[in-house]
Amino acid sequence: MWINHLRQWAHCRDNAQRLGLEPQMLNAVAEILITASYRLGLPQQLQKTMQREEVSGAQLHAIIGNFIAWLGYANIEEAQRPASRVQKRRSHFRRNAAFDNVTSNKA
Repeated sequence: MWINHLRQWAHCRDNAQRLGLEPQMLNAVAEILITASYRLGLPQQLQKTMQREEVSGAQLHAIIGNFIAWLGYANIEEAQRPASRVQKRRSHFRRNAAFDNVTSNKA
């Protein structure tokens, strides 16, 4: 269902314009996200969550949101994530210590 929503959203010219992208580029990004979701097991993760008795739409929404934000790397050890070509000896999608400090101070 989220794939249909993503495809429909990507086909809207207003969304492409809002993001400063050509419509074809936004469609390509959507297809890449869909392909990556299958390769990284997002449908299985959603299915597993839906099988629990007390599942909510918010939980499924959070799983999809985390996938898009982290591209599937949220549940993978930082050492196993792809290396950055820009920041040597660092991985992509690493946790930001400054952000962690800000969020922990709010609690």
